[in-house]
Amino acid sequence: MKRIPHIPLVLCVILVVPISMCIMGGEEPAEPVVVDPSLRMVEVVYFHETRRCTACINIEKWAYEAVHFSFLDAYADGRLTYRSINIDDRAHAALISSYGACYTSLYVNAIYGGSYHIVELKEAWLLSEKKDAFMAYVEEAIAFALGELP
Repeated sequence: MKRIPHIPLVLCVILVVPISMCIMGGEEPAEPVVVDPSLRMVEVVYFHETRRCTACINIEKWAYEAVHFSFLDAYADGRLTYRSINIDDRAHAALISSYGACYTSLYVNAIYGGSYHIVELKEAWLLSEKKDAFMAYVEEAIAFALGELP
């Protein structure tokens, strides 16, 4: 009889359980976010876990650079912000819920008209070892979001 290695089972549990909890609503939803209708800004939010890999660190560092160096005017005048949020810290439960974040992820959120217009930058993972391509991808998303502001 052939023995099945334990490693694939462990990896499956580590990867599938958190994602399925997120999809199935493993937590009680937080209170709905009330957005000031006068707000007109773009928020770049990086959600991360306490333990991070090299790809996670690159995504955080490069997203920060895109905001602070590529959009200096928008950042300086408050139209653009950047936040790094630890999803393991329950103090951020309402924000995490409003973005639907349940794992390490990067979002660009154009806030106007009293609501969030959130886009998850899913390609960030594929580009986490290619800085130039990552920066171009994130900068394009931020520029688009800034262009949506009334």
